[in-house]
Amino acid sequence: MELVIISGASNSGKTGAIKHTIKYFLELEETRIVYVSCFRSNENRYNCKKEYLLSHINTSIEIGLHSDRNIGLVILEYKGSIIGISTYGDSLPKIKGYLNTSMNVTEYNLDVFVCGRHDNNEPLREFAEWINDFKAENVIPSKGIKNGSDEDKDRANAEKGKKLFDRIMKIIQ
Repeated sequence: MELVIISGASNSGKTGAIKHTIKYFLELEETRIVYVSCFRSNENRYNCKKEYLLSHINTSIEIGLHSDRNIGLVILEYKGSIIGISTYGDSLPKIKGYLNTSMNVTEYNLDVFVCGRHDNNEPLREFAEWINDFKAENVIPSKGIKNGSDEDKDRANAEKGKKLFDRIMKIIQ
């Protein structure tokens, strides 16, 4: 499994970029939803309709919700590759928890796992100690826009989300 991280300070657009990455995958016909933890009830976790999740993400992007943490984890299949994308992260214990225990994602045999990470904790060193072949090019920096409009911030998040998407595509193709 390869780990891809978007790393930056609090409120630098990491979660917004991740939402855009999920959106880019959902817009591809070949993408299939395997698992979604964005629902309070368990009934839709394995049967979530692609159109519903895409609508949920688009609405979240449009109104700028940072409270979309209820998305949590999305596992997608794209042309045979299994990709886990988490809007959670920011601490190694949370990320390890997703990968090892709390979400039982190891049963999905992920090819790629994507998450955000605060950059004040040296993510490269931290992850290199945890994953032997962790690659520096799998860290995408997230610089926030301090005085921009909501549209400027969303445009920047979309660009970062595209970088994440492109990195994932490079890994799986």
